[in-house]
Amino acid sequence: MWPDHKSSTVALMRKLVVCGADGNFGAIAADTLLSLVPAERVRVAAPTVEGTSRYRDAGVDTAVTNFNDTAGLTAAFEGAEKVLVISMPFVGPKRRDAHRNAVDACIAAGVSQIVYVSLVNATDPTNPSIEKIDHAWTEAYIQASGIDYVFLRNSQYAEAMITAYFASLPQGEMANNAGDGRMSFISRRDCATAAAYALANRFLHTEVSSAPFSSEGMVTFGQAIREGKMAVHTDDFRMITGRRPITVRDMFALSDEFQVGARHSVDA
Repeated sequence: MWPDHKSSTVALMRKLVVCGADGNFGAIAADTLLSLVPAERVRVAAPTVEGTSRYRDAGVDTAVTNFNDTAGLTAAFEGAEKVLVISMPFVGPKRRDAHRNAVDACIAAGVSQIVYVSLVNATDPTNPSIEKIDHAWTEAYIQASGIDYVFLRNSQYAEAMITAYFASLPQGEMANNAGDGRMSFISRRDCATAAAYALANRFLHTEVSSAPFSSEGMVTFGQAIREGKMAVHTDDFRMITGRRPITVRDMFALSDEFQVGARHSVDA
């Protein structure tokens, strides 16, 4: 059967939407996407008008995506082929409500694919981390929606470890409850880059390839490391991007460039 060239042309005219472009992850994803596809295919979104100002000033299509406003999200996603949904930087029912609103808006707007930033071992019932609960719930909700999806199950961002390492130097030790557990770190920069490549790749479908901090989250996340739930090593980044990932050694050599940075904990 020959490809439907009309359908392919229509798909190429539809937008690739990056939410959260005012944040650390979203800004890298948006900038990378703009280097991969024509700017007219990209729509950059953030919770506030100010959050997209530099893109708007450059002539890029922008939108406001308040995750508490399903109608507003639907309008922002109109005409979109794919939407990158970056998980909210808080934990619990409020986060799940925000994610549900985003998915419902994608359904209402006729979006073809959701690229969701998730967590490694999100659906492992033996994973004790409370961080995975919202991700598992969101993944299930997306799967039930009938929309095509790509779940990017990221491991812990190495930037968080590097920042914690330097912060611990005055005390002479890094206090945590991870024990001798092992974890595969990855740069947030690489995770965001992979998200952009996933948006740009028309042939990536339904593939399963970080974690905000709270007191309970830190304890259960450390337990997850101790129990080996984060010791997952894959070649997904190279497969998606064709590039060598940034190593922790690379990041320590340029540690000023690889700090966790300010969090963007907003209700929108």
